[in-house]
Amino acid sequence: MTDVLKKVDPEVLEIIEGLLDLCTLREKEAAELAQRVSELQIKVDSLSVVAARTQPRRIPASEYHGILIADESEAMRRSLSNLLTSNGHEVVGEAGTGSKAVQLFEEKRPSIVTMDLNLPEIDGYEATRMIRRIDPDAKVIIISDVLERSVVLGALSAGAVDFLVKPVHVDRLLQVIEGLFEQPPTPTKV
Repeated sequence: MTDVLKKVDPEVLEIIEGLLDLCTLREKEAAELAQRVSELQIKVDSLSVVAARTQPRRIPASEYHGILIADESEAMRRSLSNLLTSNGHEVVGEAGTGSKAVQLFEEKRPSIVTMDLNLPEIDGYEATRMIRRIDPDAKVIIISDVLERSVVLGALSAGAVDFLVKPVHVDRLLQVIEGLFEQPPTPTKV
């Protein structure tokens, strides 16, 4: 290999070394970014614990009325619906806009709402506030692709009981949902 490198033009070799240095630097930055994301997830999880402590009450099994999914993306709604139904939860409606989410909440009175913040017509913050005005005990879980302090705090101050980051980790979502129940539903066998 060193014989090959001796035959390479020194300028090309310098460019290759520069590219390798750049790749190494990018790898290091990616590792640092992954560490920071992990630390932020821990902080979000601790915020979740605080939000969960402020909940008025957990949902008794006898009062379970299913889950409403509000997300701009049809693929995300379908994915969440499949995930939830395969784990024993009933999905009572899906909304692609904030106004539809509020309308369906009023009609169906689900026990839990998963809410995207980036919704057309009415954003997820306002839809959450409107739902909480309809039912102060409403359990809204924000699922967003933006993890910034102001976004998390804004969601919690709008009345969300928890905040999850896309892509959603299945176990974490189920843990949050099941934590809202006195006794979680029994998963159905598929």
